[in-house]
Amino acid sequence: MKKLFLCLKLIFAFFILAILFYRIPFGQTLGVLENIPIAFLVAVFALSSLANLLCACKLRFLIAIKDKGIKLLSVVRAYYVGIFFNNFMPTEVGGDVFKIGELKKENLQLQDVTAAVILERITGAMALVILALALSFFDRGIFEHLGIVSLRTKILGAALLLATVFIMGYIFWRSFLKSFLEERKEMFIWGKIYNIIQAFYIYKDNLWVIILALAFSLVFHLLGVANITILAFSIEGAFSFFAMLMVVVVVRLVSMLPVSIGALGVREGMLIFCLTRVGLDAPSALALGIILRANTYIHSAIGAVLYIFRK
Repeated sequence: MKKLFLCLKLIFAFFILAILFYRIPFGQTLGVLENIPIAFLVAVFALSSLANLLCACKLRFLIAIKDKGIKLLSVVRAYYVGIFFNNFMPTEVGGDVFKIGELKKENLQLQDVTAAVILERITGAMALVILALALSFFDRGIFEHLGIVSLRTKILGAALLLATVFIMGYIFWRSFLKSFLEERKEMFIWGKIYNIIQAFYIYKDNLWVIILALAFSLVFHLLGVANITILAFSIEGAFSFFAMLMVVVVVRLVSMLPVSIGALGVREGMLIFCLTRVGLDAPSALALGIILRANTYIHSAIGAVLYIFRK
């Protein structure tokens, strides 16, 4: 079944890409790519590297609450290994399993590393939801501006559902699950689950850590906005940073759906849809998507080299 779902997701990804390349003249897209100055491409790579370093710093900060001896270089290496394996996993967060595995090799406790990586992802998703909710309250908010008003109810409903799940999960943990797992903590599977959940308690007692992690996440998303704004400027002149912020928020929210491998095709399709709504033509939007995907693969290659070198 796993192989079947993997094949279906690959087929879905290449199906979307085939539609994009069929509907959008590739000759025009190639012309746009040839005219982008190298300096802008270098700037995109530099900003992406800075964003990845920022996320690695956030993760190191979350781990250091419990294990102060962890080195930033080790976390950066693990983070890039996770980026590499994201290309073969559902959504853009599937490589976290390998990230945890790499960090565990640094003589860290599995439950502490797992809790930190999960919280790193949760704060990133929370920052996206916060931005989406904030942008939706403008006179012409994110959904009206991009012509996707129907998504408003779905995203607000998803945010409400997520908050309800967290609240109900905490109530369930306090009323039943904690004692149930505590009685079975000497058992292998139940013990692992109990230890991971217990590892989150250190963050409950240090809420300022969560707030700082959210701040890191917001800056990370803003760097992504700067990246797209720079590329759009190199192609067709100045674009509103506010409009590009809307694009990044919607694209990253959709990229989290587990319908493709590494969000291949899904991210490009949504990016083209959103960029054409803010004034970029389709060939230019496809060229921008190709550059961002190539940039991801370059960083992935760095992760692959680090993984092989570690081996």
